[in-house]
Amino acid sequence: MDAFKADHVCGTCKTKKKRCDKILPICGYCSKRSLSCSYDTAAAAADDTDPAGHAPAVLLPRDWHRSGSNRLHGDASGIASPPAASLKVSSLDATINRHLTNVLQDINLPIEVVIIRFFQGFHKWLPIISPRTLRDQVSQNILYLADSALLLLTMALFVECPPKAPPRDGPEAALNPLFVFLRMLTAQVQTERPLSLRLLQTHVLLAAYEYASGRPEVAYVSLNTCVGMAQAMQIPEYGKLRGEFGELCRSAEIVNTWWAIVILQRLTLIECRRQIATPTTQFPNAVSPKPSDLVNDQPDGSLHRQFERQAEAAFLFDQFLAARLLHDDAEKIAELQRVDNEILRLLQTVMREEGAASHNRFSAASATIIRSLFALNEELIAALSTPNASEKAKDRIEFSKSAMHNLIRLVIDTGVHSLSSSTEPPVPCFLYLVRTAIGHAKSAVATHPGTFDAGDMDLLWRIEESLTSSRRRNETRE
Repeated sequence: MDAFKADHVCGTCKTKKKRCDKILPICGYCSKRSLSCSYDTAAAAADDTDPAGHAPAVLLPRDWHRSGSNRLHGDASGIASPPAASLKVSSLDATINRHLTNVLQDINLPIEVVIIRFFQGFHKWLPIISPRTLRDQVSQNILYLADSALLLLTMALFVECPPKAPPRDGPEAALNPLFVFLRMLTAQVQTERPLSLRLLQTHVLLAAYEYASGRPEVAYVSLNTCVGMAQAMQIPEYGKLRGEFGELCRSAEIVNTWWAIVILQRLTLIECRRQIATPTTQFPNAVSPKPSDLVNDQPDGSLHRQFERQAEAAFLFDQFLAARLLHDDAEKIAELQRVDNEILRLLQTVMREEGAASHNRFSAASATIIRSLFALNEELIAALSTPNASEKAKDRIEFSKSAMHNLIRLVIDTGVHSLSSSTEPPVPCFLYLVRTAIGHAKSAVATHPGTFDAGDMDLLWRIEESLTSSRRRNETRE
């Protein structure tokens, strides 16, 4: 972990004017003192604190809520905080609440509708918030604490400006202005307030937004900040679910938030262009509570197991990463084949549990499993492709290629259904799966003529176009 360093000092060291070693996910100074450690770019760019010890205020432009909702969908070049002004801790709650009110006016939605739409949408992929706990909190408060108001603002971001990645060969899309503003606000609250579950959940959701927007490398760095926060809060050591029903919901939130960090880190690792050997988080041990879907306030997950299945897929992906690092070729190939069989068994279990729905759209669990199968078979082919490969090895290579062809067909069939369906959008990791299928299909066309025709490739391009922020130009398909 010491090999990874940020390109700027952390917010705490900058505020306290201490020498920062820039180690990810938490620097040496903060680690020794159990302090919050954040490498947010907004925090790095912030001015020093004022003589009273308060961080500079981060404010929306005055006309933000009058400028029309299209401001939320433009680029972030016009977002800039006004000249720094000291913000007392006692006024922080009111300031964040004012921003929440302005944004809700701008998108013309009451907070209750934002909450409902969030739980009907992105929450199904990353269930880290208990619907009951949040609704109780909203119904009992007119003025929210800063961390809770910040979480509600982040939920509004997902509802009004869903994450969408830029085209594969097109220019990188400008950052959403509301997202940039939330990053600045998050750094502000983290400087002024102690760590809390709501603040950590906001960080996790913003990292997930980066991943779903096609920025896995940036999301990986953001998740390392989440790891440092969670460790400072001792969340990885959290015990089994306990207490009354309300406390169970709260406990399930804590458990799911840590699992979300663990799962998201694996999802970003598999997409990072630069190869990172191992994650910086470890899986909870066998006695740790399993994640639940937090749907209909069932904290024990007895009725819904999608998030648990996604955790199992991420666990098997961890075993794949470990097998890839083995030095003995025979041992490496044997372990990769064992993990391949385990992943296939999990896929069969998930598709059996999902029933007919598995043929129409990928769940988060099935998409994660299939993405892992692509990576594993690719590694198997590379390990077996030696100059003196045996006939058995050659047969296994052809088997892996055939398996990937079947996976591509599955992606095409499911993607075509999503094109013609007006139901809920695909899970965020589906775009990465489609792009992986495109890469392998192009290779198959070159090495195995007749496997995929022009119509298949056109379908894959169309599926990718439907998932990105703008349509792909014909000339980029060449």
